[in-house]
Amino acid sequence: MASSTPLFSYFRRPIQNLQPQAQWNILDAWHYIISDDAAETTRQLRTISNAKERQAFKAGHFDYATFSGTFKQRGKDGLIRHSGLICLDFDHVAKPQQLRERLLKDEYFETMLLFRSPGGDGLKWVIPIELRTTTQEAFFNALWWYCRRIYGITPDRQCRDVGRACFLPYDPDAYINPALR
Repeated sequence: MASSTPLFSYFRRPIQNLQPQAQWNILDAWHYIISDDAAETTRQLRTISNAKERQAFKAGHFDYATFSGTFKQRGKDGLIRHSGLICLDFDHVAKPQQLRERLLKDEYFETMLLFRSPGGDGLKWVIPIELRTTTQEAFFNALWWYCRRIYGITPDRQCRDVGRACFLPYDPDAYINPALR
């Protein structure tokens, strides 16, 4: 991990808001996720069964972060500085607790933050990446194959986008790397 604390942008809902509210670090995100800030919204989302309605609800009701960097405006053209982080999104995981335990023990990637997705059946895995000789997209492609081979699951391909929005749910059991506390 870089010698300084990685920073990324935090945005207030709805998803159409492309202007960042603040610059955050992992500890800021963890505090938000374990707090009650999104507890009611997360509970409400998990009662919606229709996929389109769930997506619309998330887009309108959840604050979000761009873990891969700070932005003057969300989108790759608005990138100010890459954080050295990527957030991998694993959707519709059959046994999220088992995958969580395996990810935390990964021998190659140090977990910075790991939490349940807003819908509750997925995981968000924030790890450091090294971009001195490659791009986020190329690094993501390698991670995609790695996760497929090692864990039998593939991250959402949209995570290759440096400006990818990650909705911030309530997860009182979110993991943060102890070195970041």
